[in-house]
Amino acid sequence: MTRFLRPRVKLGIQACLVLAVAVMFLFSPQLPDQLQGQYCMANVRVFGRAGFPLNCDSYRYMDFAQHPRLLLARESWLQSRPLHVLCGSLLGYALTSVLPLANFKPHPFYPALVLLNFAALLTALVLFDRLFLPGDRLSAPVLIVSLLLVANHIVKAFVWSPHTQMFNILSPVACMYVCKWIWTAGTLDRGRLAAYALVTGLLPLFYGGFLPLLPAMLLAFVIRWFREGKNTSLPTLAVDASLMSLCFAGPTLWWMAFVRVKTGTDLYIPEVTRYHQFGLITDSLPMGWEAFWKSAKGAAPHLLRVCWKAASLPLGLLLLGAALVVAVRAPLKDILREQRLNLLSAMITLCVFFPFLALSGLYEERFAWNLVPPLLAILAALTVGAHNHLDARRGAAVTLVLGFLASGLFIHELLKPFAEILPRVGG
Repeated sequence: MTRFLRPRVKLGIQACLVLAVAVMFLFSPQLPDQLQGQYCMANVRVFGRAGFPLNCDSYRYMDFAQHPRLLLARESWLQSRPLHVLCGSLLGYALTSVLPLANFKPHPFYPALVLLNFAALLTALVLFDRLFLPGDRLSAPVLIVSLLLVANHIVKAFVWSPHTQMFNILSPVACMYVCKWIWTAGTLDRGRLAAYALVTGLLPLFYGGFLPLLPAMLLAFVIRWFREGKNTSLPTLAVDASLMSLCFAGPTLWWMAFVRVKTGTDLYIPEVTRYHQFGLITDSLPMGWEAFWKSAKGAAPHLLRVCWKAASLPLGLLLLGAALVVAVRAPLKDILREQRLNLLSAMITLCVFFPFLALSGLYEERFAWNLVPPLLAILAALTVGAHNHLDARRGAAVTLVLGFLASGLFIHELLKPFAEILPRVGG
């Protein structure tokens, strides 16, 4: 069933969904106090049995937001994420100027950074919804699948902790949205293309996990060129792609130059310098292709295990959803044709985020979760398409079964102890 709503009413429903899920997670089985050190967490009691584990890195985020000048210190820990720090700082000082937060525990800037978490989640939910529906429509299948976008262990572990983990949910959704925008934007002159790439290029300054948007945009742009019958020459396409790449990289290059001028040192990226992320590129590749492939082959089993652990349940739900669509005799060919842009954007997102994860070398489930939103988008495309083609009785059956499965996964996540979903220190 699709309902027409005012966009603000729809946004309010989505915000309530995010807030309700986050509040319910406060009542999940808490982390035993004796395990706090192993997980780099500190239990925070809200009231009664309600509480959450505060990540130990959260204090660093809050301190940087309160003192943004720390960004230009030598080997500044968050120097590669300046826009996250600055947004937290602006919001934090705005809140502390009107609310008595000076003695707020655990930190005066805690409310501002948690609001940024909620803003990232809500943005992901809105963009995911806009892949399938205009802003004034609400569809039950999309809303049900959207529940899984926010009711998962990444949100459970980090939504109440000032951190950048919510961007692991937003980044693949933004990638799908950007790809579809390129295909449906009408005329794309160079000025508009450059402006869009420049704005999108700001996202890696919030979190490096947005970097795969560039290859995804380039792929989408080439696909648009083919779909339009190659109406421009290949050299023109190359110039436009180069312009897009330069504009996307522009904000990061500017920030690197600014840091160099102000500090006399290169941009400090602790993930690379201290944790040796992208070691396949920085360490193995300079030794030759043979060393690179040997390292990649050795890392592959761990990578695949982590990806399977992150994506197995959503993949199982997707297969069940596809079986359901076939079982109710929905016109699959028509669905695939109508949802082809959403399906293609999901496939492109998988194709750019998986290599990014593989090259990063940081094989943890919370980073592999980037692969889940595209799977959910495929599920939503199939069920929304089926819902649009079926009569009321069969459409309601699809919605009820999908809701039952999604609710089961949410309840499973809700009842799971924090100790089963939190990353251990060093692993």
